[in-house]
Parts: sequence; C-alpha cells; structure tokens
Amino acid sequence: MPRLARAAALFVAAAALAAQTTAQPTAVTPTYTAFPDLKTPTTPVDLRDGKTGRWPDYPALHARLRAAADRPLAPDAPPAARVRSHQLKAGVEYLLRMHAGRRGAGVCRESNELVALVGMVNDVYRAAAGVPGVERAGLVEERVRALKELERVTEAQVNAGADPPELLHFIRFHRLAAEGELLELAASKVTSRCPSGSGA
Repeated sequence: MPRLARAAALFVAAAALAAQTTAQPTAVTPTYTAFPDLKTPTTPVDLRDGKTGRWPDYPALHARLRAAADRPLAPDAPPAARVRSHQLKAGVEYLLRMHAGRRGAGVCRESNELVALVGMVNDVYRAAAGVPGVERAGLVEERVRALKELERVTEAQVNAGADPPELLHFIRFHRLAAEGELLELAASKVTSRCPSGSGA
C-alpha cells in the first residue's frame, strides 16, 4: 500500500475509533465568575402531570442583540452600512436557531458545532457593538449571559458523560474573556467620570 494511502487509512480508522468512544461522566470543578447575578432569563413551561418548570427564554436572552439588528437604516444609507446590517441580521437568526434549537435542546453534540457557535456569539455581538447608538456595555453583558447559558448546558452534558471535559474548559475560556471585557468597560467608565486633579 502506498505511504499516502496507508496514512489516509490510519487517519480514517482513528477517526472512526474516536467517534465510537463515549465520554465518561466527569466531576466538574466549580469556576469563578465576576458577575454571579448575570443569569439566563427563563420562562415558565408546562411539564407532565400538570407541573410547571422553567426554560431558557432565548429571545429575551438576545434582546439587546435583536434590537441592534432591527435598527432601521436611513434611506440613503451607503452600501457598507447595508452590508453590515444584513450581516448582523443573519448572525442573529443563526444564534436564535442554533442556540435554542440545537445546543439548548442538547442536540449540538459535535465539538466543531460548539466551537462554531461560540465563535458566532463573539463575532455577532462584536458586530452589533459597531451599530451607531447602541450601548456597548449592555451588549457585552448580554454576551456574558449567552456564554454562561452555553456553559451551563455544556457542564450538564459533561457531568452526564455526553460531552468531553475539554469542551467545558473551552466555553469557560470564552465566557471569562467576555467578563474581562465587561470589567474593562466598567473601569473605563469610572475613570472617565473622575475629574482630573488640579494643581495647587
């Protein structure tokens, strides 16, 4: 067998073996958050036997993002502004469908799907921050909430053995990065409000 073909066969075999490997339940170590009060908004849902539970309210979770995407364009808006507006709308639609319909329902099980979803959360919220008139801090706060919700689902699936532990570390890294950005924005606001010292 030629060397290239042999290497390809080994790669396929390794991929098949990895696909058949089931993640084992893992005890998750608690992590730090600088914003414990930033949590996922929920809505009541009817369960079996007449009971009521709570389910993440994804439209409310992305409310500021949706508001930024829905801002009307001026009739004479240049093509660049129109491109950014339609790009943002596409990103919001993706997040609402993927976050609620796939990851929220526990269907988004492939590592590459979670990586793509986290990347889109970061990219779409940063794109929204460029919309004139939006409050950047509010969007970063909402981004922290969205990443926390992804972290919550991922942690549950790691605990159940459905996801490998490294995915939880991945989502935590990005959630903590968003929290760091929110802390920097808060610090910059405090600094800008402080009057400069005057000479004696």
